[in-house]
Amino acid sequence: MAASAADDIAELAITSLPLDTRFLPFHLRQYGGFWLLEEFLMAVPAVHSVFKPRPSDVLLASFPKCGTSWLKALAFATCKRAEHPPHDLNHSLRRGNPHDVVRYLEMAFAQSTDNNGAGDVFAVLSSPRVLATHLPYSLLP
Repeated sequence: MAASAADDIAELAITSLPLDTRFLPFHLRQYGGFWLLEEFLMAVPAVHSVFKPRPSDVLLASFPKCGTSWLKALAFATCKRAEHPPHDLNHSLRRGNPHDVVRYLEMAFAQSTDNNGAGDVFAVLSSPRVLATHLPYSLLP
């Protein structure tokens, strides 16, 4: 019950922020000088309280719809070349989408809070971890 009350308070706080609806079907809210998707804002508290960054992390920060999929594929192929050489027929990028191998920080925590706080879903990944975000640097832990 307490988690749903906290979620209600967070949602109320987010809905009080300035709104822009020109990026349909999404609603953007202004927070910290940035226009962000509401669903990303809901994940910021979980990212700050649960995620533990490592010095070796590779964080891809980009605006939505600006070539992030391509950037994810290039970064993953470069960082994980020893584990997944280009000629590997079972390469992760041959079997799936770049979004499957490089997950979004805020989306993973938004989903884990829906599942009663599953914890840091990235903790099990080996270093260097390749992660992506649409959050500005100032909103990251």
